Amino acid sequence: VSKPGIYITKFILLIGSFSFWFGLLFLMVANAGPSIVSREKIYMTRGIDIMFVLDESPSMAGKDFLPFNRFEAAKDVIKLFVEGRDHDPVGLVSFGEHAVLRVPPGLDYEHFLERLKGLQLMELGNGTAMGMGIAVACLHLDESTAEEKIIILLTDGDNNAGEIVPESAAHIAAAMGIKIYAVGLGGVGEVPLEFTDPETGKIYRGMYKSSYNEETLKELAEITNGRFFQALSPGALDTILS
Repeated sequence: VSKPGIYITKFILLIGSFSFWFGLLFLMVANAGPSIVSREKIYMTRGIDIMFVLDESPSMAGKDFLPFNRFEAAKDVIKLFVEGRDHDPVGLVSFGEHAVLRVPPGLDYEHFLERLKGLQLMELGNGTAMGMGIAVACLHLDESTAEEKIIILLTDGDNNAGEIVPESAAHIAAAMGIKIYAVGLGGVGEVPLEFTDPETGKIYRGMYKSSYNEETLKELAEITNGRFFQALSPGALDTILS
């Protein structure tokens, strides 16, 4: 047999051997019954729609929630609360002299937390438009189909701005089936205060005579069949939203 013939014969044998083992491998894989599994979470019930209404007036710079001030402590607890959600839509409204929607109710928790992180004191002036904050939250829960809709209000002040008083806003909420959980931050007395004016960059420091209208917050909760909570410390605030 010539050398070319020998090479051709060896090549044919090599191809045959390769085909045999390759076919055997495929046969073993086929017998193992592999399959591609696609998993998707399906929720049998509609989640609770939750709107946070956060006070960002200057008094929220009160430093009695160490190591944070009241504002940062509230943001931190909201963050932990949202990170623990699974399929409950959450939204965010903040208020100072005015009230604005920051995040509409939804399941994009990452976007919510980004917007929450970026909030600063006094971006909306130095007033406390609590009633407007509640009203804006109600407006954006209007088309919700959830069986339960709640507003979590976090504030340390009394309403002193805006066209809608808190009690009227609460009646609007009640008519829409929305419960208000009102959280009063801080106690009564002098509290160290430090904040930076976002318009001028000027830093203000001093003592602030702390107080909030507890009766109003209790009334808001009562009108809507919600609840009132008093948070005098970071630990108490953690417990309320846990």
